[in-house]
Amino acid sequence: MGEQLTFLLENEVSFWRSAGASLSQDWWSEDTRLNAPLRTRYSETYKILVALQKLSHPPSNPVRELLDVWSSFPALSKTSSGQIEQASSLAAQWAAGRNGRHHA
Repeated sequence: MGEQLTFLLENEVSFWRSAGASLSQDWWSEDTRLNAPLRTRYSETYKILVALQKLSHPPSNPVRELLDVWSSFPALSKTSSGQIEQASSLAAQWAAGRNGRHHA
C-alpha cells in the first residue's frame, strides 16, 4: 500500500512542479466551486500525504520533493485557507522525523 501511495505522490509532485509556476497568488480563492479542479487535485495530494504518514511509511524522496515544490512557489507556500501551510508543515515534520513514528 505504501509503495502505491508513493507512486501516486510522485505523480502529484510532477503535476505541482509543472503547475506551480503558472499559479496566481490567489489561485485557491479564484475558483471556490465544490469540485474546483486545482482544489480537488490539492486535496488528493494532501490525502496521499496523510495516508502515507498514518501507515508509518518512511518519508521518501517524493515527500521531500513535494515539500521543496510547495516551498519554491509563492502561490503554493501561502494561501488564504492555511491548508497548504498545514500540509507543508506536516510534510516537513514527517520528513525530519519529528512526529515520533519514524526517523528519516
